[in-house]
Amino acid sequence: MSSLPPALLPCLLAAIALGCGSTTASGGGAADAVDANGDIAAMQEVCSDACCNGSCDGLGNDLGGQTPDSTTDSSATDATSDVPAGTDAASDTAASTCPPVLVSAHATPHGKTCSQDSDCTYGLCQKGGFLTGYNAALGYCTKDCGCSQATAQCSDDNIVGGSIQTVQFSCGFEVSQSGGNTLASDPPQKRCAMQCKADADCSKWNPALPHCIGSSKYVSSSGVCGFDPFK
Repeated sequence: MSSLPPALLPCLLAAIALGCGSTTASGGGAADAVDANGDIAAMQEVCSDACCNGSCDGLGNDLGGQTPDSTTDSSATDATSDVPAGTDAASDTAASTCPPVLVSAHATPHGKTCSQDSDCTYGLCQKGGFLTGYNAALGYCTKDCGCSQATAQCSDDNIVGGSIQTVQFSCGFEVSQSGGNTLASDPPQKRCAMQCKADADCSKWNPALPHCIGSSKYVSSSGVCGFDPFK
């Protein structure tokens, strides 16, 4: 009887135990490979089977050519895979705008054009949104007047150095989805803007937001400056 190479023994025993050995030339399975003569060639054939070359998991389950070391946990999915490409998932997060915090009284006031948060009195440069007709190319300084904190009052910013400014501010309300605004945030936003009575008031303050909007498809207010795409 030929001696069995030590390297083949563990593989052969596993193949016999699992019954996943390939069919040998004699027509038998893994167990048939061990005959009275200790046929090494037959045992080598068994050990070339998928269950002995790393292509199964040791339980007879086919890994499709992957070795056990190369498999990954299918539950480890990308947490942002459900976020559409090009979308800032945090852009409408109300928590990021409450409470409004005065960054600099000498920075750009509400309703003026901005390019970044640091430009603005309250550190909020709103890009797009309901006061711009959802035009993301338009950025303006503002604060969230929907917050519960006392600093959320737009009218507080009317007074500087004990005198009333020539410009006063009011809160503009975003029309909700239930109100017919299919582009509305959830929940709807509230933003401070320049208070106005006519378009001329707004175009002097900021030509990029030239419309005095009291009630529109997107805005509900007593009259604030913005950009109305329907005008």
